[in-house]
Amino acid sequence: MSRRPKDHQSRQDGRILYTLPFDSELIGSDLSGQEHIRELTRTRKPVLSSVFAAVQGFRAIALYVPVIKEGEFLGGLGFLLDFERISRRYLQDITIGNTGYAWMIDKSGIELYCPVPGHTGNLVFDNCRDFPAILSMAKEMLKGKRGVTTYLFDRIRGEESSSVRKHAVYLPVKIANTFWSIVVANRRMRCSPP
Repeated sequence: MSRRPKDHQSRQDGRILYTLPFDSELIGSDLSGQEHIRELTRTRKPVLSSVFAAVQGFRAIALYVPVIKEGEFLGGLGFLLDFERISRRYLQDITIGNTGYAWMIDKSGIELYCPVPGHTGNLVFDNCRDFPAILSMAKEMLKGKRGVTTYLFDRIRGEESSSVRKHAVYLPVKIANTFWSIVVANRRMRCSPP
């Protein structure tokens, strides 16, 4: 994002000044309509976006930090991040026995990580539309709440499909201007009497 002079005055115009790697096609692209750019301009504080379609042609999240010189806001320095790679790196190894795992959504409900094939990068409300208890939990997660719940989810093994009861703990993780909400879910264990 940039701030460019016009008739001896400056104005914010939200355009790309430079990219790394350099891409002359993107110089001058207008980002001012993006929610995270508007928030950076308004707050002058670091901003982490939701998942969006970057002008570079792929889905990403962006971290923008303000550029301020002598107290004057000049624009922002932005970094595009591969949200799937970041979240997979930290969450895929979270397991509880053979049936427990973690998944995570951003503040708009997009699954940043989920071990269920095809879920990452899509809205939890689309992925889990047939599971009302998950949708109820997701609504609480989007409010930044923490909690414990139980839900049914389909388990597919080869040609077989069965519903499995999962116990889940969820909580928000504060990051810059936003939060992501993480869930750790495990299949209900049956305990034998002592």
